Amino acid sequence: MSDISVKKDMVEKYTITGRMSGISWSIFTLDNKTGDISIQSDWGNYSYIWNHRGNETLKEFLINAGVDYIKDKFSYPSNGGKKYIYAKETLDSWKRDIVGHRRNRESTKEIAKALLECLNEIDLYGDSNTAYFSMNDMIEKLKYKYDIDFYKDSPWRDDYEFMERMVIGCSPQLNMFMDKVWPVFIDVLKKEKENGI
Repeated sequence: MSDISVKKDMVEKYTITGRMSGISWSIFTLDNKTGDISIQSDWGNYSYIWNHRGNETLKEFLINAGVDYIKDKFSYPSNGGKKYIYAKETLDSWKRDIVGHRRNRESTKEIAKALLECLNEIDLYGDSNTAYFSMNDMIEKLKYKYDIDFYKDSPWRDDYEFMERMVIGCSPQLNMFMDKVWPVFIDVLKKEKENGI
């Protein structure tokens, strides 16, 4: 005998289509019993389970929850989401650190130039793990090509402080989903509530 069990539950499915406000299509599947929401859309796929909602139904919970809270849950790493690295903003942040360090005469012109050159080689188009490994390659290059000790000669005391300066947030795709599609879905839930559905 197998220890596998299969359980069938009834869920609610909402399909939103059209070109209003940039929407093409989105499918929302809600299981009010478990608190599960699953979304497939041309703005990305998202899911989460809210099994501790107090006395609220899942629909009530979603209506009352803040957009930033929902965004955070949809991009939560344990949910398969990844925080998006804003490459240009991150490079600008690091460059400001280097320029400030140089301006305060805490590094030489040569060190600042080498740091700026190596920053452009960091892979910021993956997730933060990719960036971290890429940063380690940069540290090695600084050491062997320029004889620069990253931890002694850079504006950052350690790799944690360096990585902390990355500009990270929700992906542009998730931001667009939350700006364009989410309000339409929440309006549908509100109208259902008003009509006692």
